[in-house]
Amino acid sequence: MPEADELECRLVRIWEAVLERRGVGVHDSFWELGGQSLTALRLMRRIERTVGKTLPVASLLHVPTIAEMARLIRQTENSSAWSSLVPIQPNGSNPPFFCVHALGGLVIGFRHLARHLGVDQPVYGLQAQGMEGRRPILTRVEDMAANYIEEIRTVQPQGPFYLGGLCLGGWVAYEIAQRLHARGEEVGLLALFDSYPDNLPRRHLMLKLLRLPPRESLAFLRKRLGLHPKEVKANVQRVFLPRPVKQVRKALRSASDAYVPQPYSGKITYFRPVQKSLFTSDLPAAGYAELAAGGLDIHEIPGSHDNLMAEPQVIVLAERLKACLAQARAQYAAVVHSAPAC
Repeated sequence: MPEADELECRLVRIWEAVLERRGVGVHDSFWELGGQSLTALRLMRRIERTVGKTLPVASLLHVPTIAEMARLIRQTENSSAWSSLVPIQPNGSNPPFFCVHALGGLVIGFRHLARHLGVDQPVYGLQAQGMEGRRPILTRVEDMAANYIEEIRTVQPQGPFYLGGLCLGGWVAYEIAQRLHARGEEVGLLALFDSYPDNLPRRHLMLKLLRLPPRESLAFLRKRLGLHPKEVKANVQRVFLPRPVKQVRKALRSASDAYVPQPYSGKITYFRPVQKSLFTSDLPAAGYAELAAGGLDIHEIPGSHDNLMAEPQVIVLAERLKACLAQARAQYAAVVHSAPAC
């Protein structure tokens, strides 16, 4: 390889070490090579230490190959500027859809959803603050909502807003909608992706566990304790995550446990997997029926909580969400059209 491509050679070695595979080419896609969120975090940390340049993890959404990443590194100066708002798919004529991170704090897991929503639907992710170790870590859902509203307004100054969130992100999106409503703003859609109370009493879980057949209860405990082979590998990867990332994840867990949602005057659109977790098997609406004064619309999606945003399940999710977005836009247009002229 020519000397001019020394940076690419260094990146190849980093990618091969992190991805644990040989023969990585400069035009191979990180995602097609099996890259995931945890791998992406380790990759960017290794690049920072080896190359001396700090790149946001979300940059892998737009520069997924070594050749593209090398060009970005050559063009990029390290900066303390960092935004929670990530343009996953910024193009299109429809109003943007803003989707909030889950407990992992990252938004690169929404890339499949954005792709299947189509080229005319802009999608922005809201990732946790503090992942890079420069900005303060937010420890309350309320503070996250206030911060993300300011980020959203840099793209869309006024409503109607179309919001969503996965797991903890659903509660943050819920709080964002609450605050926008309180300011007289229009929320066109509030979509929650398998968000459920994370602070159920432990005795509630134990009683349900005791009612399960022995094989099912053992399988649950193995997964919960990290004894499943996939869980063991993920837990090992988490050990080597950067300290700021570990701190953010701890803060997000605490924020989820402490948040107490208040009744919402609007409508909630709730997407939940067909395969229920032990936590939610007897929560048909995850408590939202009592919170949604404007009504509750429930959609069942194939799969489980762990693979809701993965293919092929996400294809069904995207089609349902696309229909809900179109319906919400049409309803808002009808209201505006029927409003009396001043």
